[in-house]
Amino acid sequence: MDDDLYKCVHCGFCLSSCPTYIETGLESESPRGRIALMKAVREERIPMTDKVISHWDSCLQCRACEIACPSGVEFGKLMSGIKSEIVELKIRNKRSKFFRRVALNPLFSNLILLKATSVLILIYNILQVKKLVSFLSNLGIVPKSIATLNSSVPTPQGSPFSAKTEFSTTSKIKVGLLKGCVMPLTEGDAMRSVVSLLKKNNLQVFIPELQGCCGALNHHAGEHQTAKMLAEKNIEAFLADDLDYIVIASAGCSAATKEYPSLFKKDSDMYSKALEIADKTRDIQELLIEIGLVKPSGVIDKKVVLQEPCHLINAQKISEEPLKILKMIPGLEVSTLENPNLCCGSAGIYSIINPEMSKKITERKMNQILLENPDIIATCNPGCSMQMKNYLRETKSTIEVKYVSEILDESYKKGED
Repeated sequence: MDDDLYKCVHCGFCLSSCPTYIETGLESESPRGRIALMKAVREERIPMTDKVISHWDSCLQCRACEIACPSGVEFGKLMSGIKSEIVELKIRNKRSKFFRRVALNPLFSNLILLKATSVLILIYNILQVKKLVSFLSNLGIVPKSIATLNSSVPTPQGSPFSAKTEFSTTSKIKVGLLKGCVMPLTEGDAMRSVVSLLKKNNLQVFIPELQGCCGALNHHAGEHQTAKMLAEKNIEAFLADDLDYIVIASAGCSAATKEYPSLFKKDSDMYSKALEIADKTRDIQELLIEIGLVKPSGVIDKKVVLQEPCHLINAQKISEEPLKILKMIPGLEVSTLENPNLCCGSAGIYSIINPEMSKKITERKMNQILLENPDIIATCNPGCSMQMKNYLRETKSTIEVKYVSEILDESYKKGED
């Protein structure tokens, strides 16, 4: 951690890329400001107080600053390291401690509990509780904290994705599909599109039953022991098959899986296994371009704007691939954003822990998107998808949010009609 800490020369190139600095104009809410606080704590010039921690907690960990930094500071590693220290020292406000105890650690490490939660969310939506709470919050009857949690409750898209069996083709390329935890439960239709287009591209696909959550949310929150445990489970599950690739449809999950080696000591057996998994991992857009996807022929006469998730464009440096795929689709009018690196405000659990800042950042991003006047917003990450859908629902917009993979699969199916 210290090596990256002292790489920063405080040049300020990161300022215009940081969503929280753009919103507040405060030095302490910028990457170099947060690094300055880390240095001050490390050098024992200031104590690690709640006030200091609040500036680190307000960071979305979007890593746009890494793209802008001429010194190559890996800010994501710095934030992950300092969050881990905070967890180890047990310095947390009551709200954060409560969320970690009842949700973050027990929920994502237990798929049975997560599935049970998804059923409750489904019932919550079917009974129109979300709409009722939203209506009451607009009247000022419901407490602000409850209204914030209510707006964060996802609306499941189709039935949960539960494919457990393998399917094979004549292809010699063997691919393992990581389902993840949230996406199969809230974005079932999108996951089925992933399976459909993988079949269309003649890939031999395996879906290991013993896999689970990738651990991304826990890792970003500094809960490294839980993240490590989840990583070990997935590593063993995917090493059980002799795979050429591991394909992932969620940008946050693919970024986390590629960074599994950082969770283990370099002289350990698990580190070498993690390296093997990371080397084989591909985001789905990345894999399709790499293998040379079957060209879609179905016409989609709509205007699409591409929203590039932070953990795709910033963390994995993947930008051209989803754009290339969209531009292959006949009839599709594709546009991009002037500043694609800026976060949408979701950032894992950020929208729950920092709802006010999250809302401001989402509004800024959505205003930028809406200038393009799209029919569809294309994305590649469940957090982004849910955040934008919630915004569009609250503003009563008819614009759709779809995954790049969903749009590609739609074109494939139209071409077969």
